[in-house]
Amino acid sequence: MRIDKLISDRVAIRSYEVEDKEFCTDMWFDEENGKYLSDPTKEYLDDVYQEAVDTLQDVDYGYYFVIEDAKDGKRLGTCCAFPDDNGTNIDIGYCINKKYWRNGLATDAVSMLIDWARQQSMKTITAEVAKENAASCGLLKKLGFNVKKETTFKKYNMGIEYDSYIFEYNLEEPAIEEIPVENIGEFWDAHIKYLVEDEIITDEEDIEYFKGLEYRGTIEIHMKRGIDRHHLIYFKEAGKRIGAASYTTYKSEDGKCYILDFWVFPEYRGNGTGHRCFEALKKYTKANGAKYYEINSEKEDSVRFWKSFGFVENGKDEWDMPLFILN
Repeated sequence: MRIDKLISDRVAIRSYEVEDKEFCTDMWFDEENGKYLSDPTKEYLDDVYQEAVDTLQDVDYGYYFVIEDAKDGKRLGTCCAFPDDNGTNIDIGYCINKKYWRNGLATDAVSMLIDWARQQSMKTITAEVAKENAASCGLLKKLGFNVKKETTFKKYNMGIEYDSYIFEYNLEEPAIEEIPVENIGEFWDAHIKYLVEDEIITDEEDIEYFKGLEYRGTIEIHMKRGIDRHHLIYFKEAGKRIGAASYTTYKSEDGKCYILDFWVFPEYRGNGTGHRCFEALKKYTKANGAKYYEINSEKEDSVRFWKSFGFVENGKDEWDMPLFILN
């Protein structure tokens, strides 16, 4: 199975070709590079496995890819994807050549596979990772995967078995519920609760200001504007509100979507919900004129969250808080 080349700023993903075999097998069969793969090292190869490798370009049950430098085409690693019979889940794997480890290339590649799987109308993505492979487990968690179950896998023909996690990423986007200005009261109570409990504001004077009528009145005025209107929204799954956000898209200027607040309700955190909510917000706002995104943040965990989408630091705002931008 083959695809049109996927291209990002740093890397590209293309279909495997026969000419890629030596590069791929040098990685997969290497004791260090392929340690947590199911592939054997060279001395444990047999005729059955060798035949499978020799015909990868012809398989009709899944996709074998090469990850390469987007600028010069240099091979960097491999990945693969196997859809289920129902066309609702796709299982992925990935391997970066050890010469290029610790450069964020696996993060880039998996992010691209997520976007590609969403375009194929898949509902979920799975990936199996050895428990002791801390780097890969951390990568998937950072991108919004959560552990679905625990199992084991063996390296082919070697008698080596690893305890493993099956990670899952939910591609189904939460629904967006717009809050009209006349219903701001209920939203406002949840908003203030978030600001205080998540320690976005800690100074008593600031807390009183954000609770007060002056700040709320300013938001209400901006919600009533004819253009560049401020929006309050809930994210919903299965009819339940799971998070919220407030933002303004400046369509009269350059299309910047400034995210004033974004949060997931505590009982829904820790399972990729925040990533799904932001993807839903991005899709919703782009359909209504957003060109790029900006947010201010200084909490360490929040900064990590936004950087996982590709946000980069872009100066400071008028309150001397770091600004982050996503084009």
